[in-house]
Amino acid sequence: MKKRIVALCLLLTLCLSFFACGQRISQEEAIAIALEEVESQTGLDLTVDMADCEKIPGSYRVTFLSSEMRTPVSITVDAETGGIAAYESLK
Repeated sequence: MKKRIVALCLLLTLCLSFFACGQRISQEEAIAIALEEVESQTGLDLTVDMADCEKIPGSYRVTFLSSEMRTPVSITVDAETGGIAAYESLK
């Protein structure tokens, strides 16, 4: 009986952790969102190849560097909503 209760508790915990994850965007989606943002801010035509994407807790940080830009631009994209969390020009 104790084993069944423990198994049920573990199953419930697993289910709750699964549903708590929520919908997350992919790295490719984060790059596309950041690319659109940088292009609208700078007026430059950039490509996905110019993006360097790193996963940080709860977000993606996408950095762009091209010969047309004086400094790299970094966009932080929220991994759950796909919203822009930060925009910064790195010096």
